Amino acid sequence: MRNINIDSKFTLLYKLICIVFICTYFYSCKTTLRGSRPIVLEDKKIDKDSLSADVILQMKDSWTAYKKFAWGRDELKPLSQSFKDYYGESLLFTPLSAYTTLKLMKLDSEALECKELILSQLSFDKDIDVNHAEMVHVVLGGLLSAYEMDGDEKFLRLATELGDKMMPVFRAPYGLVYRNINLKTGIASGEICNPDEIAGLILEYGILSKLTEDPKYFNAAKSAAKTLYSKKSKLNLLGAAIDIRTGLWTNPETHIMEGMDIWYDDLYKSAVMFNDAELMEMFNTSISAVVKYLKEFTNMGTWYELGNMAYGTQVHPEFSAQSCSFPILLANSGDIKEAENMMESVIKYWAEYGIAPEQMNYKTKQVISASYLLRPQAIQSAAVLYRMTSKDRYLKAGDYMYSSMIKFCKNGTNGFAALRDVRTLEKMDQMDYYFYSSTLKYAFLLYNDEVANTLGQYIISTNGMMFRR
Repeated sequence: MRNINIDSKFTLLYKLICIVFICTYFYSCKTTLRGSRPIVLEDKKIDKDSLSADVILQMKDSWTAYKKFAWGRDELKPLSQSFKDYYGESLLFTPLSAYTTLKLMKLDSEALECKELILSQLSFDKDIDVNHAEMVHVVLGGLLSAYEMDGDEKFLRLATELGDKMMPVFRAPYGLVYRNINLKTGIASGEICNPDEIAGLILEYGILSKLTEDPKYFNAAKSAAKTLYSKKSKLNLLGAAIDIRTGLWTNPETHIMEGMDIWYDDLYKSAVMFNDAELMEMFNTSISAVVKYLKEFTNMGTWYELGNMAYGTQVHPEFSAQSCSFPILLANSGDIKEAENMMESVIKYWAEYGIAPEQMNYKTKQVISASYLLRPQAIQSAAVLYRMTSKDRYLKAGDYMYSSMIKFCKNGTNGFAALRDVRTLEKMDQMDYYFYSSTLKYAFLLYNDEVANTLGQYIISTNGMMFRR
């Protein structure tokens, strides 16, 4: 009899635990469903023709501000009405970034003066150490894109000169790539690199090989990418930093933020541009691993966390402005449903403060880095998904983002200013070069149907440079 009572008590306890678990589960599901509801966007008529013209006006005003206060320098500092050079001497980052956008918008007189500035002043005879990847994406990519859009051989000659000057970076140990290069001496340096700096270089070097009919540039970049890819974990994930002297990872964290976002983007675009099945397989394997191990569902939606490359476990629930372009890669991988799910999270990320912070904890909504640096990734995803799906939601989302940028970042007639803190909307004296090449370009493509219809003829790099397929 005593044993029967004990068994009955355990049975009752077991039933109570099951009831509590089931109730908790369904409450959790209900909460998640409620929390995952899409952000309601303003239901207003969007005059695409008028807004397309407005983007052209913003580009023209921003270029005029650059001419007035920073002519011949790398970047405009809009608040102090002065300029910034990244390495102490100008490499014309803004003109190289602006040229194809000016051409795309048919701002012919501005494009001509931009071209004349580049061809008359750009020189690589400078005793400065520069970041190799940045030179590839901005300067080499800018020159190649200008040549593709314009056809002037002077652009290609400058691109070839730069490509040759940077080849010593590929002499690093273990088949990897040095981080920096001295433009005058050719001495390469910098041993701790992220995946973007080693493997996100194939597109621009491949275009250079294609246009010069010299395969050495493409072969070097692809070889480095394959070497890094061979060092992936058993889960097919890469780490955040590697020591090229040892070939060992110094940071095992993996993510889709800055330092890794270009690697994924470059893989796909290079595979398409050069019809390279090997690169496409690398892309599909990498994206599948990210979706499998880094995706997390919360009551705020679908997110991609910062995890551990070896175990796939979460390190931090962090999301960044750079992560906002990942819906495009998901769509390119063939998973349009997952792309749309993530785009809803991008919209929520932007809407939390009315404009996207640089980095945020997506569980607690705590801001990790509060600035908004005029980045293009959110509006880029809205523009591309709108063109891929024809869904008005993405037009409205992109319009919401563009309107917010105009409202909070417009600096009178002197271009735009980044925000120091999205919570206070305090401006900072910064207007990065990619605002011309990417942010305004994707805003233009969001609204301009005629130009968007020509997109199939081009592949647009991470930095907004345009290359003919």
